[in-house]
Amino acid sequence: MVGSVDRAVANTQAELRELRSELARLGNVMPSSNPLETSAGGDVRLPVPDAIPMPNLSPDMTLHPDDDMIDWSQPHDWQYKHYLSAGLDALRLVKDFLGERVPRSILDMPCGYGRELRHFRAAYPDATIYACELEASKTDFCARQFQATPVVSSVDIRSVKFDRTFDLIWCGSLLTHLDESRFRSMLALLSGSLAPEGLAFATVHGRFAPTFHRHCAPLITDDRFSAIEHDYARRGFGYADYRDGVPYGISLSSPSFVLGSLEEDKSVRVTGYLERGWDGFQDVLVMKKRSIDDLTFDPLLQLETPA
Repeated sequence: MVGSVDRAVANTQAELRELRSELARLGNVMPSSNPLETSAGGDVRLPVPDAIPMPNLSPDMTLHPDDDMIDWSQPHDWQYKHYLSAGLDALRLVKDFLGERVPRSILDMPCGYGRELRHFRAAYPDATIYACELEASKTDFCARQFQATPVVSSVDIRSVKFDRTFDLIWCGSLLTHLDESRFRSMLALLSGSLAPEGLAFATVHGRFAPTFHRHCAPLITDDRFSAIEHDYARRGFGYADYRDGVPYGISLSSPSFVLGSLEEDKSVRVTGYLERGWDGFQDVLVMKKRSIDDLTFDPLLQLETPA
């Protein structure tokens, strides 16, 4: 066990060394002193360096100045690269599962200021996209910049309703911050919001998260993380608020807990679970809106009925 942990840490450190080398190279292509194009409204235009592959896409890289996925006080080289790569990686995941299918309706929840949504808009220009967030400034920006339908969410997930279902749902970095009750409520909302044959992608903190916390960047204070890990080791799920009285924090969930949470929902099928599948860090659950009890088979799997 110790050996496997040591190998995981060594692999992570090697990945970090490769990232630092890449950042040093990107420093020659990306601005480091903030020479950014700024609009009269205060929006910022993110330059797209040649070093970042943008496969046949021209996403709108206008950023809101309050975008909390970028630490504006830090040098921009790594910030830009990661902002771009996280969005592109979400699109890669979606395309891997959709194949040639083109979704007509998409939900991004939580949408933030459009880190992933801008790539969905570029890839699926004719889709109806809903942008859902707790803060109206975020949904309004996505509506204005990416022609999304804004929906202001609620801390009470059970009260969230949409006026339609969706062919594609992206739920990045939300379950990672919810306690068990809201975690389960969010899975139910995703399932209930899918159109027939629709796909939902939800990211979680899985088995790699403790290593990330200790060797990459702390997810929360060490004392609170210890409490999370204690429950995680005992039952596959752990959670703690960032601070007392604020119902938002960090959760860890094992693959068995995540899949077990869906067992009673027979309206969906689990079509994928990818450890460290998004951004090299978070696990990705993929579920399809097709009943597990549906007796129809895909044509290639149908067997000839005996005479």
